[in-house]
Amino acid sequence: MTTSTSVHSNAFNFMSYLQSGVDPRTGQYTVSINLPEVKSNGLRGPVVPLVLSYNPLNVQDSGFGLGWNLQLSQYDPGTRIVSLGSGETFKVEGSLGDQLWMPEKKLDSFHFYKQDDTRYRVVHKSGQVEELEVLGSLGNRIALPVRIYSPEGHGITLHYASFGAYQMLSEVVDDDGQVILTITRDSTSVRLLLYGAPKADAEFVMILSGSNRNVARIELPTANKASWRFTYSIIRGHSCIASMDTPVGGHEDVFYQDSGHQFPLSAGREPLPRVTRHLTTPGFLQPEVDVRYAYKDGAGRERNFLGAGLDIAWEDNGLDNLYRYLGAAPYLYSSTETLRVNDVDVRSIERVFNQFHLLALETTRQNLSILEVDTRYYIEEGKPFDQQPNYCQLPKEVRTT
Repeated sequence: MTTSTSVHSNAFNFMSYLQSGVDPRTGQYTVSINLPEVKSNGLRGPVVPLVLSYNPLNVQDSGFGLGWNLQLSQYDPGTRIVSLGSGETFKVEGSLGDQLWMPEKKLDSFHFYKQDDTRYRVVHKSGQVEELEVLGSLGNRIALPVRIYSPEGHGITLHYASFGAYQMLSEVVDDDGQVILTITRDSTSVRLLLYGAPKADAEFVMILSGSNRNVARIELPTANKASWRFTYSIIRGHSCIASMDTPVGGHEDVFYQDSGHQFPLSAGREPLPRVTRHLTTPGFLQPEVDVRYAYKDGAGRERNFLGAGLDIAWEDNGLDNLYRYLGAAPYLYSSTETLRVNDVDVRSIERVFNQFHLLALETTRQNLSILEVDTRYYIEEGKPFDQQPNYCQLPKEVRTT
C-alpha cells in the first residue's frame, strides 16, 4: 500500500486532484471512493477515514490493485517523502529544532518528528497523532502508522501483512481489544471487512482482473451486489480509466485524445496522458453532460504544471521543478473546460494558474455574459518558494467582475 507516482508536483496536493473527477489543473482523471469510517473504542475515537483512491500516475500494485491505494500516512526513508492520509505529499530536506523540515510545506497543518531510526510521529492540527514504524525488507522499507490516537488519547493499533515487496494493512484493533477492520488479498480480490454491531458487519470486495490486476469492480454489501465498475486503457505507458459505472446507474466515459502534457526538454521524458473529454450519463432519463478540455494558453503555447516550454534543469528528486523557476517573466499555465450540448459550446471556464499552482484567474463565458474572478496572493516576486512567507498561498485580494 505504498503511495507512488511517476512524477512529483505540488499540483497533486490540491483538493481538485485528490477528489474524484477531472482535475483542471493537471488534466488527470482520479477516483476517490469513501467507504464508511472506521469507528473505534465505543465511538470515543479515533475515527479513521477509509478511502480507496485511484491515481493513473501510480504505476504499482502495492496490495489494492494497479494504481489503487488505501489512503494512510506513510514515510519513505529512502526518498524522504512523507505522504499524509489526506493525499498530500512533501519532501523532507532536513530538520528545524525537533521537527523534520519540508521546504514546500508552508501551511502549518501538521508536524513531523523523527523519534529514532525506525520510528516517526505525525501530529495533526486537529490533535490526532500517528506513530509510524519502519516495516519491510531492505530496499522496500516504509514507515507506516502502527498506532493512531484521538485528541482525547484513545487509540487504535494497525497490523500489516507482506504483499510481495510491499506492506499491506491487514487488521485494525482498538484499545478495547475489538477487531474493527480486516483486509485480505488473494489472486482475484481484495476484501475489506468492517466489524460493527452484532450481525451488522459489512464486507466490501475489490474484484481484480487481467495480468496487471486492475480493479474491475468494487462491490458493496448489498443484496444485489451494487458496485462501481471500471475499464482501463494504456495511454502513454499509464493505465488510465476509460469508463466507470456507478452503483446508482450512472456511467462515465473518459477520453485522452491529444499529445499529452509535455515535460521541459531537459527532462527527456515522454508526455503524460491528460483528459480531453469527459462524458457523463447520469441515467434516469437525465441528459448527458459532455465536457471538453484544452490546455494551451491564450497565445496557443504549451504550458502546464510540469513547466513545459521552460529551459530548466529537470530533477526527479521529489521536489517541484516549477517552484525553482526564477525567470523575469511570470510562468502561467491554463486549462479551458467547455460544456457542449447537442455538439454546440454553451459554456466555457478558463482557469489560469501561476507557477506555484495557485488559481490566479478564472473566466466563465456563457452566451454574452462573462464572469472573471482575479485572485492575488501574498507572493513576493523574484523569490524562490522556500523564501516566500508561510502565508504566500493564501488569497490577498479577490476581484470579481
